[in-house]
Amino acid sequence: IVTISGSLEINKLIQELVRANLVRSKSEAKRLIEQRGINIEGEVFLPSQTIMVPEDGIVVRVGRRRYLKFEQDKEGGE
Repeated sequence: IVTISGSLEINKLIQELVRANLVRSKSEAKRLIEQRGINIEGEVFLPSQTIMVPEDGIVVRVGRRRYLKFEQDKEGGE
């Protein structure tokens, strides 16, 4: 589970996917996004999207079997 404040943009998503070891590199994350291999709450994530993270969080699926949950920071800081 990753805690963030505000919205989820492409650069933050890529950074967290690498940090969580769900992808090997930023290049792999970018390739997955371009090939529509990343889903957020069942919807394909597009590079131009910014996702608002609700308080109960969102689940990001990477490929077929890897998942990461993002939750809103309750304190407002990062």
